[in-house]
Amino acid sequence: MRVVYLDLETTGLEPKKSLVLEVGMLIDNLQNIDRPLEDCPTFECLVSHEKIYGDVKALAMNAGILQRLANPGASDTLIVPDERLQDHMIQWLKSEFSNGASIVIGGKNPGFDLDMFLTSNYIELREGSLWIGDHRIHHRKVDPTFCFFDPLYDLEPPSMNECLQRAGIQKITAHRALDDCKNVALLVRAELTRRKLWHNSKDS
Repeated sequence: MRVVYLDLETTGLEPKKSLVLEVGMLIDNLQNIDRPLEDCPTFECLVSHEKIYGDVKALAMNAGILQRLANPGASDTLIVPDERLQDHMIQWLKSEFSNGASIVIGGKNPGFDLDMFLTSNYIELREGSLWIGDHRIHHRKVDPTFCFFDPLYDLEPPSMNECLQRAGIQKITAHRALDDCKNVALLVRAELTRRKLWHNSKDS
């Protein structure tokens, strides 16, 4: 099974009052988790808008992105106008998946990211499902958070930082959407490796 890990940087947590500033996606084949993440297909871009608005804290947290958007000549990341983002994502997905193939989305909070996409008209709701171009987005998502939930201590789902610490994984800390995709992929791989070792121990 191939998973499209998705992460966004946004100007807030309320989709109707926020904008998408950065998009990162990474495709990982869960039947081949020994493959280096650097060899996995990726998509990364900044999203430009005529006007930027949102929550003050979120804007401050993403000051680096705003600086790159204000100085596009100095940015090392593709900058895509808001109205062209869907076309760029569809083109990338078509290069990686066959026509009409459904895709499985993963992430640290994929429901929020898809809600942002839907509110921003980057994906569509058709026939009771979410679609991007001719690719249906599977209704089941991959979120590794619960794999690292500790019922003895946690009163709520652990953060990604807590999950990475519990998995013994060094966090990729560049505060870019694509890096968060890689962090989630590492968590999923850690859990799959643990399960594989457990099955092997039962068989031996």
